[in-house]
Amino acid sequence: MSEREKVVGEMTGAVGELGELGEVGPVGELGELGPVAELFEAVRGGFVGAVPELLARLDRAQRRDCLAELRRWRKELRVDWSPNATDTKGALLVAGAGCHPGPAGAATWLAGTDFGGRDWARHPALHAVVEAQPREWQIAVATRLAERPVRSWGWSMHPLVEAIVRRTGCAVPVGEPFVRGWFDGLPGESGPRPPLVERLRVDALAPVLLPRLLELADIGGSLTWRYSPRRGDVWTEAIADLAAAGAVDRVELLDRCLARLLRGGKPADQRAFLELLRALDPTPEEYAARVRDVLALLDGLSVLAGHAQQVLAGLDEAGLIEPETLTEASAVVLFRTEKKLVRAQLAWLEKAPGARPNAPDRWCSRRPRPSATPTPASRSGR
Repeated sequence: MSEREKVVGEMTGAVGELGELGEVGPVGELGELGPVAELFEAVRGGFVGAVPELLARLDRAQRRDCLAELRRWRKELRVDWSPNATDTKGALLVAGAGCHPGPAGAATWLAGTDFGGRDWARHPALHAVVEAQPREWQIAVATRLAERPVRSWGWSMHPLVEAIVRRTGCAVPVGEPFVRGWFDGLPGESGPRPPLVERLRVDALAPVLLPRLLELADIGGSLTWRYSPRRGDVWTEAIADLAAAGAVDRVELLDRCLARLLRGGKPADQRAFLELLRALDPTPEEYAARVRDVLALLDGLSVLAGHAQQVLAGLDEAGLIEPETLTEASAVVLFRTEKKLVRAQLAWLEKAPGARPNAPDRWCSRRPRPSATPTPASRSGR
């Protein structure tokens, strides 16, 4: 028995149970129906895999005429979350995508949240229907879907969008929804696999999307998660290795990493991007060219300020920055509350080239002094 005969047999047996969902009643054999009726029966029966072939039998006008009925069924099924309705919704999703003549309508249909229950964006039937459309139509659909906000729940259409981008070779979307979908999906399947850096090395999207990762929020934990002890199987190492090999624009990564740190954010994100900055291992000359950004980090999280302080002291010792930089750095650090940072700044002042012997005293005299008013604890002798 052929695959087509199996599908027809399964569909015929299901029509009697599902006939009440539409106007077309039970029939003996689907082969006796017209192409439109066959499509409707497949949708009502939830036979997702049969939809692409049935759509291929319809011309453009027939597909457009199907939309009114498909929309009506969608409205009826919107509140039905039973197991039987899941496959029907999947078939409805695929059929609607193929019946919309315009990419705007197709993208809106595909983005609906009422088709949930399964990750339809990975289903071969949906990919087959979309791939059968003209290239320009596919690109327009992908562009619209890529711009939609990330869903807080449910399945994303990202796998479909990414497949279109890779297949057509169109411009890679760089908005947050697409970048985050690519980032979340890249670790991929479990089991034996090459290190992350090797997968990124052969990924045509990586050179475009890796710099955009630095614009995402709440990725600190994922960015520093090590998938295995192997070199390059953590995002920070993988990005740095690719940058060193010239596979990704290293200068852009440095600038975006510093900009991301200056933007602030949750401590976990800040520490992760600092780890990436260290992995990129900027040269003294690269740091000197960005000395204003490094100075600004002195106002940030304690771990950022400590790193910036070390970098600036090294640049000062190498003669790569102006003496005024030490003055600016001291004006910030000596008024911080962390004793470790203050002590390190005083040590830098003492050994700085050309520093006057009384320089540390001069800066210490400008620090806020404790109030002379006795506290309740001191008045009570404690």
